[in-house]
Amino acid sequence: MNIRMKPLLAAMVLATTAPAFAVTLTANYGDASISGGVFQNAAGQFASTGGAGFSDVTGLFKLNANAAFSYFQNAIHINWSHDVTFQLEDLTPFGADGISQVLSLDANNRTATSRIALDTSAISHFYLDPTPASNSEWTMLPKTSTLGGATVNVGRKGGAVSGGPADGRTDIVTLMIHEIAHSLGVADGSPRFVALVGADSPNAPGDTNARLMTMPTALTGYAATYVLPFRAASGHVSSAAAGGTFLEAVTSEPGFGEGDRALLSDVEIHALCLINGCTSPSDFTLNPSISAVPEPESWLLMALGGAVLIPALRKRRLAAA
Repeated sequence: MNIRMKPLLAAMVLATTAPAFAVTLTANYGDASISGGVFQNAAGQFASTGGAGFSDVTGLFKLNANAAFSYFQNAIHINWSHDVTFQLEDLTPFGADGISQVLSLDANNRTATSRIALDTSAISHFYLDPTPASNSEWTMLPKTSTLGGATVNVGRKGGAVSGGPADGRTDIVTLMIHEIAHSLGVADGSPRFVALVGADSPNAPGDTNARLMTMPTALTGYAATYVLPFRAASGHVSSAAAGGTFLEAVTSEPGFGEGDRALLSDVEIHALCLINGCTSPSDFTLNPSISAVPEPESWLLMALGGAVLIPALRKRRLAAA
């Protein structure tokens, strides 16, 4: 199936300073588009206000955001402050179910503030999971590969159970994990990312191996280094490079679509960690769980690896058949 994506340029504003001893991730629901609540109809379309056929799903929306944030919290153990503003808007011009955009950087060039916008057009059909810590609505098929002399998870992805509630819908937990990963540094606009993979070559085809992120043994604890390939002019992992090894990664292109759940892979945890200053295996946890944490408006996130994504990253929507 074809998946279409279009970029959105993000603005960079004055840097702020992260707190010295703890990271606070704040989910901001104060934007005018979402402050009155999140509403959804039977087709899965979101709206900023209620109306005929739309029900208030604000609590369920926050539950899913909570789960996505918790996944990062349990994965990456470095400290700084990150604030996400959620918005609802018609993303038809971008051909996207969701977009993320960095708004500011801290003194270490990690992300200080960002926004995530979700589509309100009738084209997007979202699934809000009432039990986001469970993957029971999907048949998950984790994928491993030999990298650096070790067996490494390179994807946690599955398709919806046929006829189930997630079938044919864009999973909000997956979408949020995708966008948060970009916001935290897996992005071509991140100074830290570019320092690792090199400046993009406008003449390089999108799926060449030209832009490789090398994972050092000191970080991974493996016997040898391995490389993670990225597409040109993109913060998306290349699904075509390395014989399709990284096809199932949640940030790969093309990647997940309607009916899929994709969680953060171990190679993406390594990437986020390396981008943001992790130096050893003690700085992260592979195969993290999604566990309950306080309401996402504000909580300590003694994990989240944050970085900077200047061109806003976007989620992909299946093209019409």
